[in-house]
Amino acid sequence: MLNKREQLNKGMEWDKMCKKLKEISGKTPEEILKFCGQENRIPIDIMDIIFKLGIILNETDFTEIEQSQDFECCGNILGAVYTEGDDLNICYQKQSGEIKLKSQIEHRKRFTLAHELAHCCLDMNPDAQDYHLEFRTDQLQSDNKKEYNANVFAGQLLIPTKSLLSVYYRLEVPSLEFLANLFNVSKKVMIARLNYLKLPFFSDNE
Repeated sequence: MLNKREQLNKGMEWDKMCKKLKEISGKTPEEILKFCGQENRIPIDIMDIIFKLGIILNETDFTEIEQSQDFECCGNILGAVYTEGDDLNICYQKQSGEIKLKSQIEHRKRFTLAHELAHCCLDMNPDAQDYHLEFRTDQLQSDNKKEYNANVFAGQLLIPTKSLLSVYYRLEVPSLEFLANLFNVSKKVMIARLNYLKLPFFSDNE
């Protein structure tokens, strides 16, 4: 992946709108799921969604970018999305030794992909005549509305309201752990989704 300085140096190569971005800009999570035939699927196959949308996916080591003087964000980079001509690219953090559990790696990757896809639908201008680059880091500032909205979008994509409610109201005890495992997301993501919908739940630790 190119850093910001390298992208700026590419000049006229960025001087065109991104057709892939134009196709999904403004789409809601529900529209994305319907287009990809996953409106009734549990868990959501985010890799299949990325493939069907024609987005290029890359596993990336962000260390060099994080250490660059051009990098103005806080924390470690978990993912990024950028345009390159007609191509739309999503990058996710290369597997780190700090994350030991396979489930943690998968959950972080799934949410990162959904979060970056959210930026494509919510924030990136498909008619811009230059490149666009968005980062996701592990330090979300409470006043960053754009990142908050991308997180909400990602939650709606991975845990669709209709699917969640259909399961939730069939449970005698709405278990946090059961729901997180069913939708293949972390407990943190499931807590945020349940709280957003104002749905009470029980944790096995309680």
